[in-house]
Amino acid sequence: MADTPLTIWTSRLRDFLPGFAQSVPELASLAGHSTVLLHGSTTRGIADDWSDLDVWMLPPGQHESCFIVFKLDDKAGHVTIESRKDFSARVRQCDFNLIYEFRHAVILQDPDGWGDKMLALARQPMPAAVRAAWFAHHYIEMRSEHRACDNPIYRNDAVALLQAMTPTISHSLRAAMVLDGQPYPYHKWLASAAAKTPTGAQIVPLVEGVIDSIGAGTLRLTVPERQHPLNLLLKEIRIKLITAARAGGIDAEWLDLWYLHLDVRNQIHDVTWDGGDAV
Repeated sequence: MADTPLTIWTSRLRDFLPGFAQSVPELASLAGHSTVLLHGSTTRGIADDWSDLDVWMLPPGQHESCFIVFKLDDKAGHVTIESRKDFSARVRQCDFNLIYEFRHAVILQDPDGWGDKMLALARQPMPAAVRAAWFAHHYIEMRSEHRACDNPIYRNDAVALLQAMTPTISHSLRAAMVLDGQPYPYHKWLASAAAKTPTGAQIVPLVEGVIDSIGAGTLRLTVPERQHPLNLLLKEIRIKLITAARAGGIDAEWLDLWYLHLDVRNQIHDVTWDGGDAV
């Protein structure tokens, strides 16, 4: 089997990190009993000139977070130290950016098996209560941000319209991924990850349409709100989400009358990834 960027860098890191850790005081005392993982773009097969090597070192007990840079064969990298207690708390609290990264991570060292157990937890199917609460959160946030586009359209305020559209799109992509039972990555990878899920694949082409429309100058277009091409594209996104939600078993009054149910978005504080009691 031919080597891939992942297998190549995984092998090099396993050879490199023990010696490097011993040369850095912040790492030397932790390396032997820590779980060490490679994460980031390399684990998804991206190892171009703009990528780097992202390494987590997760020691037991409570430790201050620390960020240490290195170079390996002219490739930039960094080791992030975070205590297992803090890391597992972020997984439990549905830090989806973290869970997405962790699901793709590769274990480099796991002396006591803690990493394997945490990976199994991160890779479990999204709990139904988490899906429902976080979809509602992002959907209502999306509707609120979309409504904030109205006045900038009336006033022909291109900057304000762009600022309102950006979170509208971000929340729509996150809502789509959660509806499909998938944790989402941070913004750099959000669109490409959403395009791989059923609902996200319906939303991404509309987002591309928004970009094309902006390129055609519609941010400065003076037309009524109901006729504005950017607003119409955002409404199409909304319709796709509503249709997919109802098909997926979510048919609540707040899908239409969202402004009467703003408190629904706070249900994210009542759910945890592991199904335990929320703090």
